[in-house]
Amino acid sequence: QLDIQPPQGQPSNYFTLDIVTQYDTLDEYVSARNFTKADFTIDGKEIYTNDKPSLSDSEMLYFAFSHDSAVYDIHLWKSSYNMSEVQAIFDSLDLN
Repeated sequence: QLDIQPPQGQPSNYFTLDIVTQYDTLDEYVSARNFTKADFTIDGKEIYTNDKPSLSDSEMLYFAFSHDSAVYDIHLWKSSYNMSEVQAIFDSLDLN
C-alpha cells in the first residue's frame, strides 16, 4: 500500500494505492464491485470506478486498473478528486 500525503497542514491524505489480492483479474474485480469505465486513463491503462452522481463528497471513490498481471485500486475522498494537486498526481502516474 502506498499512501500519498498532502502538503503539511492539509487535513488528509490525497489517495491510497492498494494491490487487490482477493480477485485474480481486473474483470473479476470490476464485476464484483459493479464498477464502470472511467473517462480517463492512467499511463494509457483503462480505469474503472464507482463514481456515481449519488456519492456524497464524504464518500470514497475507487479507481481500479491492471498492470503487469496485478490489479490495483486507488481510493480517495470524492471531495479531493477535483483538486488540482490530485489531478496533477493522476496525470503524472507512470506505471513503469
